[in-house]
Amino acid sequence: QLHLQVLKLDAVGRIQTISFGSVSLPTSPGHSELVCRTWAPVGASLLQENTNLAAATAGQSSSTLLAARAEILSNKLPEERSKMVTKRSGIVRLELDTIFRNAEPHRILMMPKRGAAAGA
Repeated sequence: QLHLQVLKLDAVGRIQTISFGSVSLPTSPGHSELVCRTWAPVGASLLQENTNLAAATAGQSSSTLLAARAEILSNKLPEERSKMVTKRSGIVRLELDTIFRNAEPHRILMMPKRGAAAGA
């Protein structure tokens, strides 16, 4: 999974998060065009509240806060994600050229692209 956070720079120079998204990465080598639909929390952001709470209670590092955010975004905490009220925000289009190295030791199954000739 690739988790996206879309940011904006306001007139005063502050960086603000405007939306989030998540998309599955390709499982076969080659060129891929991905479409990631993004969403934004409506009202007070439960996502921000959760990361603020984690920071306040444990004095954790920014990498720990990013891990907590990633768990919510990847649906590892469905009870927290289901409490969030969100709205559609837009689409992010990505083009990737993927090359796999050492796939077998990492248990990555090499699937042929659809439409590829068998035995070619």
